[in-house]
Amino acid sequence: MAEPQSNLIVLEKRYRRLMVLTVCLIAAVLAQTAYTAWATRSSRTNGEILRARGLVITDDKGTTRVIIGAPLPGASYFGKVQRSGPGRGSISGLLIVDATGTERGGYVTSDQEDGNALLSLDGRDFQTVMLLAEPNGSTTFKIWDQTHSSVMMGAYENGPFLNLKREGSLVSAQPPGNALVSDPRPLFRY
Repeated sequence: MAEPQSNLIVLEKRYRRLMVLTVCLIAAVLAQTAYTAWATRSSRTNGEILRARGLVITDDKGTTRVIIGAPLPGASYFGKVQRSGPGRGSISGLLIVDATGTERGGYVTSDQEDGNALLSLDGRDFQTVMLLAEPNGSTTFKIWDQTHSSVMMGAYENGPFLNLKREGSLVSAQPPGNALVSDPRPLFRY
């Protein structure tokens, strides 16, 4: 029969080896964790900013829902991009798109030097809300419906204005005869 003293010595030696092995494993895990954190951080950011010409975000069905671009594509209607019309220039910014793939609004700027900034909300077939800022500081806010009834107000170089139309016919203009009552130009010049 083995002596209890020798069994205790064997157990103590095993315990010391186990402790040394445990400390070594903990040190290796900590070293690996530190290296992984350092390597991931340096490869992920490298002190730079992500730069891209565009980003398209889709939903779980693959339908485009958000487009960020410089420049942006033409408007989309039921998932099909409509090419820009005559006189429409390039725009850059962010477009929001509904579940059918139809553009429903955006926050954009014209790519022309003297272009405007625009925030819009759209129905499925037409624009309904617009906030426009021109480079010179003039600002216009317009809401309208399919019958061409609208409220338009803003501040231009010659002062503020408010125009109300019902089915395309002027109901009220303040001040009377302000420049935007009869201005045929589109509000957003590309």
